[in-house]
Amino acid sequence: RGMAAHAWLRVRVAADAVVVDALSGEDAHSLRIARPHGECSLEARPAAGSEGEPGDMTAVAIFGILTLPSGAYLVLVTERRQAARASGYHVWQATAFATVPLGDRSALSPRLRAEEQRLVSLMEVHILGCNALYLSYDHDVTHTAQRIACSVDRSLPLWARADPRFFFNYHATAPLRAAGADRWTVPVLQGFVHHHESVLNGVPVDVLTLARRSARLAGTRFFTRGLGAPDGPEAGEVAHWVESEQILITGGKLYSHVQVRGSVPVLWAQPPRLMVKDPHRALLLAETKQGQQGFARHVSAMQERYGPDIVIVSLLNQRAGAEVTLGHSLCREVVRLQDPGVQLVAWDFHAHCRGGHFERVRALVKLVQDDVLRQGVFEQDMRPRSLTDATGPSGPGGRGAGHVRSGSMPSAGQRAHQPPAPPQAQAGAATSAQAAAAAAAAATSSSSGAPGGG
Repeated sequence: RGMAAHAWLRVRVAADAVVVDALSGEDAHSLRIARPHGECSLEARPAAGSEGEPGDMTAVAIFGILTLPSGAYLVLVTERRQAARASGYHVWQATAFATVPLGDRSALSPRLRAEEQRLVSLMEVHILGCNALYLSYDHDVTHTAQRIACSVDRSLPLWARADPRFFFNYHATAPLRAAGADRWTVPVLQGFVHHHESVLNGVPVDVLTLARRSARLAGTRFFTRGLGAPDGPEAGEVAHWVESEQILITGGKLYSHVQVRGSVPVLWAQPPRLMVKDPHRALLLAETKQGQQGFARHVSAMQERYGPDIVIVSLLNQRAGAEVTLGHSLCREVVRLQDPGVQLVAWDFHAHCRGGHFERVRALVKLVQDDVLRQGVFEQDMRPRSLTDATGPSGPGGRGAGHVRSGSMPSAGQRAHQPPAPPQAQAGAATSAQAAAAAAAAATSSSSGAPGGG
């Protein structure tokens, strides 16, 4: 196993650099962050002065180093609270931060100084203040249980094995990684983590929910939609991508169900129109060869990551408005794909649950129940004798041959078995039809996540 990241840090701010030490004293090196540009290096830790000095700061992690006109800013996580602790899942929520300017803002013009302060304030409010940042020092929160058990090299440092899609501070930690500061580099997840302890039939049960929001195409609701640019680095990715995992641990075994959700995977945009009655009506579609290739690439990536059996749950409005047009476009892409492993379930959430009758989602559960049961769950033996119990159609990870992918799309409340029905869904491990229904409800929000296969 790779060594755990440092969990307690002492930060000393000097005139020429910021020096960060592990409070445990177990590391023979200090991390030196030079002023004003934030270049990082490891240096021998001095034997003296381990007791610290007045003015030293303490931190629980380094979020990263950001560059602005005056120089670099060191962003520290200063407080945390425990979000989950069960069978190796030790996850913390970051609750307070500090930004340490390494440059001299007084050398900037008044206009640049005001602009830099505005950017820092935006970061502190909208990124650091989102109450949705999580980290772990010894567990990879960016991967599902199945990926950790079957495909992740746990001898690597924590950051080196992280899934870059969910490594929210990846770019901010570039100076640390370049310096080989492995134990100072902690991947931060944006999303949601919850742990609930219960008892079922006299047996203790741990239930964990982890929602991982992708850092790719992660924009605001109206300004970021659909597929990434066909010729750009995010081709095949979609906006608002969330991978949600539900884990149940009991009797020495772990069971995992994963579901994914994202923006409708076609080329489209929805610019805000606040001066009209229905701002949702504005819709731009681009059904081009590039769009078709982007859709196919998206489905291929899903199958590679989660398995060949994909069930797409569309919750789009099927009666009126722009969503009808969007749904038809999606169905046409599915028809063109002609992949027998991809199914589409179109279920008009707004029509079925109008008036707050969310209990009617049970009807959707029945529609996908057979698919969920067929896909199964990922099962892992957590007892010391065996790291993984991998049985099932999805290969060396345990049972979990498919994924349920939820999102808004068009069509009647029926599954289309042939061409006009199969959009994208993911292959993954589904634990229960109830979980699929919960995910479908979550998919009505453009930024919420849904659970999916391993």
